[in-house]
Amino acid sequence: MQNKTTMDIHQKTGMAIVQLRKEQGISQYNLAIKANITFRYLSDIENGKRNLSLNILEKIATALGVKVSKVFEIAEKLNKITDLHICSLCRSVNLCIFAPQNGNT
Repeated sequence: MQNKTTMDIHQKTGMAIVQLRKEQGISQYNLAIKANITFRYLSDIENGKRNLSLNILEKIATALGVKVSKVFEIAEKLNKITDLHICSLCRSVNLCIFAPQNGNT
């Protein structure tokens, strides 16, 4: 259920946004409203499917109450992980309730 993957900058930025959003207990819907973007657009950003502008990233960061640099800091940490696993069911990084118990990924 988990796949080894190499993430590009869009995916790392999206995962950083997800991490910050979940740490604050904010839903995608509520973050989209606070950032004044559509839910679908935010979902695509979080899934690494959009090439977002710095203006949009700033809107999201502001809605999360962080600086844009914090998003990049988290994305850079993801960049340093060489054996990254992303669950295909819940999109958790490295640790997931759906992860196989025998250590095979």
